[in-house]
Amino acid sequence: MEPVTSWSDERVAEWLKGLDAPLQQYSFSEWHLSGSELLHLSSSKLEKLGTYSVGGDSLRSLTEKLRAVAHTLQMSIQGRWRVNTSDGQSATKLSQQVLQAVVDIITESNGLVSLLNR
Repeated sequence: MEPVTSWSDERVAEWLKGLDAPLQQYSFSEWHLSGSELLHLSSSKLEKLGTYSVGGDSLRSLTEKLRAVAHTLQMSIQGRWRVNTSDGQSATKLSQQVLQAVVDIITESNGLVSLLNR
């Protein structure tokens, strides 16, 4: 599959047309967005295109935030520790840090999903 950064404006419009029905009100082909521009969409650019604000984050920045918190979660899980239970068995106990990382991933995912849903 070719990288998004090499997509033509026609390919971008085709991809956008495949998104949710509420987005079909927009004339994607009239936007003339390249793949690179798609990755750097910001709320101000979307507003100029006639959409509503998405909170100031671009698709790239939201994706990078999600990647960072997912990495934190991965490192936390890899560093998990085992505890001995009263019956002598070994059990895995997740730390507060791991649970916080799960919450962070969900929080960052919400921003990305919101952007993609618009």
